[in-house]
Amino acid sequence: MALNEHLKYQWKNFITLLLLNILALVAVNDSLIVKASGVSKSFEKFAEEFFYGEMQKNPDKFIFAPFVVQTFEDMIGLAFSDKPIQPDEEFSQIIKHIGGGDGVSINFTVYSPEEHDLDSDKLALIRQNFPTFTTFAHISSSQSWIADAIKAHKNMLESLEKITGIRQKVSDKLMTSRTKVITDWQSPFDQTNTKPGKFKTETNEIILPFMQQESTCRMSINDDLKAKIVEMPLKDENFNVWFFLPNDQDGMKDLGEKLKAESLKNIDSAMIEQVVGIRLPKFKDSTEINLDEEITKAGIQYPLEVNSENPGAIIERPAINIRTDLTMCESLASKDTVETIDIGEAVVDEVSPICNMDGCVEFNAAHPFIYHVVHKGNDKIVPIVMGYFKNVNINKSA
Repeated sequence: MALNEHLKYQWKNFITLLLLNILALVAVNDSLIVKASGVSKSFEKFAEEFFYGEMQKNPDKFIFAPFVVQTFEDMIGLAFSDKPIQPDEEFSQIIKHIGGGDGVSINFTVYSPEEHDLDSDKLALIRQNFPTFTTFAHISSSQSWIADAIKAHKNMLESLEKITGIRQKVSDKLMTSRTKVITDWQSPFDQTNTKPGKFKTETNEIILPFMQQESTCRMSINDDLKAKIVEMPLKDENFNVWFFLPNDQDGMKDLGEKLKAESLKNIDSAMIEQVVGIRLPKFKDSTEINLDEEITKAGIQYPLEVNSENPGAIIERPAINIRTDLTMCESLASKDTVETIDIGEAVVDEVSPICNMDGCVEFNAAHPFIYHVVHKGNDKIVPIVMGYFKNVNINKSA
């Protein structure tokens, strides 16, 4: 996936990893792996300029693991699987409490070039951050794109060293995660503060407990990927998760139609802040920074759909003092339920009247969700955890 962690957080910033010239877009489906392809020139230009500027301000804060680049369409193809693979909510907390139990099976694989083996310090750090179960494998010929991505990443850092004069540290390892959910996934959530919400896939429904308290996430549009990117921070401030949504099937049409009136007024007049009522999975917000200005200064279009009359329309924002916040609904009563109506073979979700009043949005997504989690460790290694899920009812007990 690709990749708002360069968009927020001290460097706790996943969009830094995203906007940083190699988009991390990976989905693993058994032995099927797609070869990497090119990177947008505008993102390369932005990454170089942004990285250089930030390195001057925080020379000790940046460590980047290898990125793998592939097309969004290829990634979507990989994600079509009947196996219940899905990202962990509040990742670090869950693996501490239930990672070793029967309810969830979490497997990590760390890939490394054949000529490189993990040293003891890196091995200890990985096991500390991902304690449940870890295996190691060398990169095979069928996975040569991983080695290519690592090599490209190293070349990028070497070039930056020449420009900045600052030695960059790099990991030779790529970590992937596959999580099989076989139990009631609502258990980690406070039942009094959640409400079931449904995601539509082509052949099934995904039921997620949504938080009803205020929090934030970010969204941008990547024209080269033909995808929108939604970033949500996990409870642990060192983790982020990105969801990559196709432009034509991402629920944003409904979102545009149900934006709060006051938000539209703010956008039309001040073009400074957008507040949207939306129900998203439970994540705790962490320190937020605003990169919109940096992105627009670099000449990259960073639009957001906001026109309720024409949901497909894009509003371009000026390069100064732009901030976009997507907020969770906080006034939904726990007794409210999402009603379902059968119309022939189609199933349509209706948002409750209370939710309508508050501008909440029901996401109906007929596509797989892809996630990418980056752990910002100490200055020795930054493991990358990647995966996907589709056709999963995470409330269905085994």
